Amino acid sequence: HASQSLPNVKLVGTDFVPSAVELMNRVGSDFSIPLTASVFDMMNAGSESLEMDLNSGVLTFGSLEQLGGNLKPMIDYLLKQRPKICVSVEPAIELYNPEVLEDYLAIWFQAKRGYSAGLIALLQDYEREGLLSIKKIQRLNFGSLMMEGYNLIVWEPA
Repeated sequence: HASQSLPNVKLVGTDFVPSAVELMNRVGSDFSIPLTASVFDMMNAGSESLEMDLNSGVLTFGSLEQLGGNLKPMIDYLLKQRPKICVSVEPAIELYNPEVLEDYLAIWFQAKRGYSAGLIALLQDYEREGLLSIKKIQRLNFGSLMMEGYNLIVWEPA
């Protein structure tokens, strides 16, 4: 039972698609999991009113890639909310080696699809400014023939 294995944990899901939010709320209800969800527009994160609880953790999974490079509003929102930790499992074009054919093709594919680039550079810039601390950036070498959509990026607000 999920609520027994995660005592004192409140799960909050967000998506910009109402049907995904409805599904998360139903899963929480049907399986007695402390899960609630709401619509959240990452493209306009600065205008969002969702407040995070103290000691919150954030997991993004293949969602930041959808921002088409407009990552700053979402990262700024997270910095303002001050979660304890942020874990992102996302494509990271910066981790490819353009001298390797498969990586070169993945760079081309991700750029053609319009997936975000620049997350790592933005986080590194913010780390230099003292706004956050990067804990781990790791290429997991896991994905499809076209791209690796699952790289690990862990950081926390300073």
